[in-house]
Amino acid sequence: MEVNVWSHEGGSMRRNGGRLLCAVVLLLIGSAGLLASEIPVGAWVPRWLIETPAEIDAVIQTAVETGIDTLYVQIVVLGSALYDSKLLPRCERLLQKLAAAGIDVAFDPFEYLLNRSAEHGLRVVPWVNTFLVWRRAGPKPIDPRHVVNAHPEWITYHVSGVRMGEETEGSPYI
Repeated sequence: MEVNVWSHEGGSMRRNGGRLLCAVVLLLIGSAGLLASEIPVGAWVPRWLIETPAEIDAVIQTAVETGIDTLYVQIVVLGSALYDSKLLPRCERLLQKLAAAGIDVAFDPFEYLLNRSAEHGLRVVPWVNTFLVWRRAGPKPIDPRHVVNAHPEWITYHVSGVRMGEETEGSPYI
C-alpha cells in the first residue's frame, strides 16, 4: 500500500515519504486495536430525543442493543436547561411537551437519563450549547431569567447596529 503525500517546496509540488507515512499510519491503527476496549463508542443525543421517560428509555435500549457505551447528551439549548438548574430557566418546549403528555413538569430528564444509564453501565457526557440563545423563528422566551430577557445587552449586534433577532436575519448569540 502506498499513500501519495505531496509537499509544496520552492513553488512546485513534489512527492515525498508516502511509504513511511503509510507504515506509521498502519502501526498506529494496529496499536489502536490493543486499546479498542478503551475507545468509547458514542452517540450524540439531541434534546428532542430525551424529553419524556419513554423517549429516554428508547435511547437507552437502542444504545444497549447497538453496543454504544457513551451518550453525548444535549442538556442546555437556546439558553435553557433540560434539567433542574439554579442558573438557567427550564426549556419551555420541554415544559409544554411534559404538560401536554400529562407528565409532571418537575420531571428532570437528565436525572432520569443518568439513573437509567447507570443501570446499563453507560457513560453520559453532557453537551452544552453555549452561545446560541434563541431562534428568531420561534417565540421569544417567556421566563424573565432567560438571558435574552435578563441581559439583552449581551446579545450580539448585526453589522447594521441592530441587535440580532430583533429586526435582522439570524438568531441571537451571546
